[in-house]
Amino acid sequence: MKTYKDFFGTTSPYADLMDYLLDPPPLYDLPEGKGMCKKQPPIKHQLYLTLHEIFFGGVKKMKIQRLEYTGPEKTKTEIREKILSIPIKPGIRPRTEIIFPEEGDQNPAHISADIIFITEDKGHEHFVREENNLVTEADITLQDALLGTTITVSTIDHRLIRIPITDIVCPGYKKVVKGEGMPILETPEERGDLVIKFNVEYPPYLPKISRNLMQRAFYLAKIGGGRNQEMINKMVLADKIMRVDPVEQLPPFE
Repeated sequence: MKTYKDFFGTTSPYADLMDYLLDPPPLYDLPEGKGMCKKQPPIKHQLYLTLHEIFFGGVKKMKIQRLEYTGPEKTKTEIREKILSIPIKPGIRPRTEIIFPEEGDQNPAHISADIIFITEDKGHEHFVREENNLVTEADITLQDALLGTTITVSTIDHRLIRIPITDIVCPGYKKVVKGEGMPILETPEERGDLVIKFNVEYPPYLPKISRNLMQRAFYLAKIGGGRNQEMINKMVLADKIMRVDPVEQLPPFE
């Protein structure tokens, strides 16, 4: 058997009336009569932030125009400008809503709307934000991709860091530099990572001698497999001996 509460959500048929008496809704009072004030729907604005603003945090000021009361009687309004100070926490995430309660137009017939700023990341010339990480790209030659190099990166906080690349840069390879990304919102003393992707520049032409040398190098790498350094050293030494002029070779030991 269903009870009164099952249908109406309360045990008393007078609950709504008691709520109205104890916490009455605001009313407006005009010469034309009285009425119940309703709150206007929120006013939403996009707030675009640069990666530098997100990294360092601070306060961003925005100018708005709204209707404000012209006197204490609160019956007449006029358009005025107001500056809102928006707090930006380091590492603030996209789509974060920052709310300024009842900062919309003032009107005796309604409750002012909330103004809501919704954050969005602005594009950057060198970095793309992925969660707490920063992604960038570096151009290197094929020689550097195979033999290793050191690249210089200007960080988001205006420092120059030198990063050694010791691995072979193959398609899809990424170099991760710990702690050089964006501040983490909950723990701003910690940071995400810097992720470097590579664009390998290939030479437009290779002379035949260079092709032969590269072919020999790839062959040695293939048969050596990198598993036995001593064997590779012996093969390199044997290759050098084979390329010595026979006239310059020492006679065999007897």
